[in-house]
Amino acid sequence: VSDSLRLAGRDIDTAREVSNSDWAYNIAYNAMLQAARALMFAEGYRPAGGEGQHRTVVRFAELALGRKFEEEVRFFEKMRVKEIRQFTAQPVSYLKPKPDRLLILRLDSF
Repeated sequence: VSDSLRLAGRDIDTAREVSNSDWAYNIAYNAMLQAARALMFAEGYRPAGGEGQHRTVVRFAELALGRKFEEEVRFFEKMRVKEIRQFTAQPVSYLKPKPDRLLILRLDSF
């Protein structure tokens, strides 16, 4: 749990500092993923290995966090889908030239 939280904190700080918005987006996604994994571990769960791990983590976050964080989890799912596109040879530029403040605010609330 503590390792995942430490990684999430590191990535939040790094996402704020990175000037390339695509990298900031990827780092922010990883921060959310690590925070959600920490939640899973804290509850005694672990995502199964192999394909679909990220989807499992997002789904767990949705169930564990409930309606209070519905908007943040929905945003997390959109980020996950964009990550898939990046790694399946469907290049996309995620954000404007400067890191998006809304992204950082959502990251902080997650």
